[in-house]
Amino acid sequence: LASSIASVPVFMSSMMQSPMISVAFDKYDKVLILTANDESLKPQKETLLRQCGFNVDDQRFMIVGCQDVPGFNAVAEGKKVDVEYVSPGIVYLVKEHLKKHPSVRGILLECTELPPYADALRHETGLPVFDAITNADFFISAR
Repeated sequence: LASSIASVPVFMSSMMQSPMISVAFDKYDKVLILTANDESLKPQKETLLRQCGFNVDDQRFMIVGCQDVPGFNAVAEGKKVDVEYVSPGIVYLVKEHLKKHPSVRGILLECTELPPYADALRHETGLPVFDAITNADFFISAR
């Protein structure tokens, strides 16, 4: 692993923020995790546990895939995503989950294709949104 040979901090996933996010809210509050495909994230459970201190089975963390959002299939196809076209679908997906789960207090964007939607999600939901950029900002600002 990169962290075993690097002389600087290595953060391979925005999921590294999960332990910090989990203690920032009440133990009954939920965190919505958006990923490109929820079925492909679950097999990575052991790596996430070992590297990020994150338990995929923790009921506080709700994993939701974006694979059915119109236009987001470009990620799986290795094509450029039309952010303007996909953005309303991402916002709609999140708002629908928030209606069903009003105890969600934060959103974590796991996929590196999702940060372009962070500001729209912050604006539309009023919730804090964490992603690869907030992860990098946190550690860069510590230097």
